[in-house]
Amino acid sequence: MVSGMIDQVAEPGEHLRAEFARVADRLHAEFDDRAGSALVDQIFTDIASRFRNAKVLTFLPVLVERDARRALKELAPTALPTAS
Repeated sequence: MVSGMIDQVAEPGEHLRAEFARVADRLHAEFDDRAGSALVDQIFTDIASRFRNAKVLTFLPVLVERDARRALKELAPTALPTAS
């Protein structure tokens, strides 16, 4: 999922591809238990697609992570209930 999203945003080099993978990993580690993996992927992809035509890519991973984290905190502020 992540590599497909990265290809949609820009034609990144390996460094940018690795940065996006680390961002996705951090978001999944923080939010999978609250929002589920599918929602984390969806938010990540939606936020990143906003930057599809970005000319400067240097800070793109930071911007995507900040915006995705903000959206996920609003959508999933607490842990999902567990089945008993």
